[in-house]
Amino acid sequence: MVELEALNHFGLAVVFYNVGAETILKWLGAPRGPELPRSNPRPRAARRQGRMQQRGTMSKRRFVRLVPVVCAALTGIATVALPAQASASLATMTVTSTADLSAPCSPGAVSLRCAILAANHAGSGVTIAFSIPSGDPGCVGTPTVCTIAPTKALPPLTASDTVIDGFTQAGGAPNDLPLSRGDDAKIVVRLDGSAAGEGVSGMSITGPRDTVRGLSITGFIICITCGPIPGQVTGGSGIEVLSTDDVVAGNFLGLLPDGLTGAPNQLAGVDVTGPDAGSATIGGIDPASTNVLSGNEQCTSGDCEGFGAYVDVSGPGTIVERNLIGTTASGRTELPNAATGLVVLAARTTVTGNVISGSGGDAVLTGGDGITLSHNLIGTDATGLRGVENHSHGIDIQANGNVVSNNVISHNGDTGLVVSGTGTVVRGNLIGTDAAGTRALANGFDPSAIFLGQPINGTDGIVLCGGGNTVGGSRPRQGNLVSGNVGNGIFVGADGNIIQGNLVGTDATGAVALPNKVDGIGSRANGFKGVGFCQQASNGGGGANNTIGGTEAGAGNLVSGNLGHGIDLVGARNVTIAGNRIGTNLAGTAALGNKGAGVILGPTCDDGVCTPSTGDQIQGNAVGANGKDGVDVNGLGGGTGIIIAGNMIGTDAAGQPTFGNGGAGIAIGHRASSDVVGGIGPSDANLIAGNAGPGILIGAAAGDSATHVVVEGNATFANGGLGIDLAPQGVIDCSTTPPGPNGYAACPVIGAATTTSVSGTACPGCTVELFRALAGTGDSGHGEGAKLVGRGLAASDGTWSVAVAPGAVGSGDQVTATATTPVGTVPPGTSEFAANVAVS
Repeated sequence: MVELEALNHFGLAVVFYNVGAETILKWLGAPRGPELPRSNPRPRAARRQGRMQQRGTMSKRRFVRLVPVVCAALTGIATVALPAQASASLATMTVTSTADLSAPCSPGAVSLRCAILAANHAGSGVTIAFSIPSGDPGCVGTPTVCTIAPTKALPPLTASDTVIDGFTQAGGAPNDLPLSRGDDAKIVVRLDGSAAGEGVSGMSITGPRDTVRGLSITGFIICITCGPIPGQVTGGSGIEVLSTDDVVAGNFLGLLPDGLTGAPNQLAGVDVTGPDAGSATIGGIDPASTNVLSGNEQCTSGDCEGFGAYVDVSGPGTIVERNLIGTTASGRTELPNAATGLVVLAARTTVTGNVISGSGGDAVLTGGDGITLSHNLIGTDATGLRGVENHSHGIDIQANGNVVSNNVISHNGDTGLVVSGTGTVVRGNLIGTDAAGTRALANGFDPSAIFLGQPINGTDGIVLCGGGNTVGGSRPRQGNLVSGNVGNGIFVGADGNIIQGNLVGTDATGAVALPNKVDGIGSRANGFKGVGFCQQASNGGGGANNTIGGTEAGAGNLVSGNLGHGIDLVGARNVTIAGNRIGTNLAGTAALGNKGAGVILGPTCDDGVCTPSTGDQIQGNAVGANGKDGVDVNGLGGGTGIIIAGNMIGTDAAGQPTFGNGGAGIAIGHRASSDVVGGIGPSDANLIAGNAGPGILIGAAAGDSATHVVVEGNATFANGGLGIDLAPQGVIDCSTTPPGPNGYAACPVIGAATTTSVSGTACPGCTVELFRALAGTGDSGHGEGAKLVGRGLAASDGTWSVAVAPGAVGSGDQVTATATTPVGTVPPGTSEFAANVAVS
């Protein structure tokens, strides 16, 4: 027989069902089994943030049945008979005391412990409200804050669809400000764990679809000996979420209700963990949902715990939205979590619209696949205009298929963004600047670890330690702004990455320099450059099969204004550098040069063994106004198969020598071999003009006899040195005896020149290219070759004749020529320009 009685004394309702009242009254005074679930062990997190820490194996949680009693202040609850096995459905239960009272509840003094037990007994649909009198011994201050200090772990919330709402306490109110102005929530209920013992968390949510809001939860203590595995920790979080679809919103976790003062939980503000966890929501889309997750910390012998939020592998589908993590409630001042602001190990987690700053280590560490991080401010205050430093990386991705879009990632002590996995897409971010993209907020300004004088955690904007990732894109707003960083803008240390449509070294307009202090895009590592902790990856500096730019519209990067080189790759293999603007503004109308060279391809060397750059293509770029060479290929034992074609080097879009580079237009040397400058195709020719040094410099010195380069079809004029110069610079080497660069291939001799044909002698079997010549300073009457007007092949006796297209040259013009040796026992090479001859 089902029996239900309602006892209503001084506003207290006690609801019984399925048993008689006398039996229940005996239960109320009976000893109860333990309320705390078994420990949820996890290893302590290391202070070193360059490596993801793994959680320990979760022990299966088992719970002891709780006393079936409901204690609540009566607020309009109808008393009805319940069928057998039904749950009591109570609308609201109100906490009226800060004391940690256990059942039986006294009339007029309902504890949070009793309210949770009652909600669990009801099963679902209960709101736990607060109406604690201001005269309660636990309520002090102005405004009055009521502090609940449990003496042991509170029972887990096993009920579903339950709301614990601290904003119902008199004086409480949720935030109503936009995130840029911080969080003005009035939180007047504090849950303090300082007396609860070790290995205890503030709230453990084991029921689905529950909500905890409007509380300050502080001071819960981890235990490193309570778990089954030595060295693992239990407890210490403000809220543990162990079920699905639960919501943590509008709380201060790790700081007092004043929103300013840290009162650490020793592990995390929120911990989503356990085999049954998933799809939690931390924060939410509206201002009232904003949590402040800050100040969580426990340090022992330099090893620090302390996370704003920790989403374990068992929490897929979790949403972390619109929180302040690592700052005070104002969003202006740091209140660090000692380790990492946000650890996300669960797949398909969404992290959006948060401020994640001030952390003792990384702002965000991801170890799950398919994570989306968007529209966050990482390393700045809530306005995005002022730095609030994370002391290691901004984002450290150690998984695959993540999406990083439309974030500000700036003012982090180490690298802004590290990508160690594959398949990650990085688009629309500002990395190293403020949210307006007009002022530098450098990443790498305060490196967390130094070894032999070099920051081992990097100082760059982006570091690509993994392959197959995409940075930017060819469509509007897909490119990133990567500027103002202490190291490189983008460091490339792996294979198969695509870098497109980015602004690297300028402001958001592309018109003003906002330099990265080293290279724009680079992979060179030495004692003077802190370039990322994957710099010594075994696959070699620049990686293989990377693409920087592209041929489609919008794919090219703007790489300008940097204090080092524009693009500097070492050990790069089969890399394509195409369609980029390097050294001018975005419009191509003004100089915005990199201080070093425009593009450098070099070797990567380890213990004297060098891996050269090979098989790379530099095509269709505009390279001008840089402080040194436009393009520099430094072989140092290799550098084979490099193709440099279709570029405008030193000129504006109209082909005028407006943006000359400070050195040679193209320089290739140090045993570089089998490289090609230009080509015989209609789009292969480079336009090389206005540079301070030679148009094309081949060889580092006269002794660089292993350098062999083919030069075909290019136009050179108005350069400060020879159009083609076989080192040493400035010497006409038409008749110099080998060995030397290109074997000192002999210049052809022009015997006769008319407006229809030109003839002469050259090395047997050599390819002769004929040019209209424009004499320049220091040319000594040899070139430069401003326009290709014909091509022919020398006969076995060395004679040649080239037909000239009608109108290509006129009477009185001068012509010059080059000779390229045929393929033989050594790679072919091209001569300097022949002595000019006037056309008759």
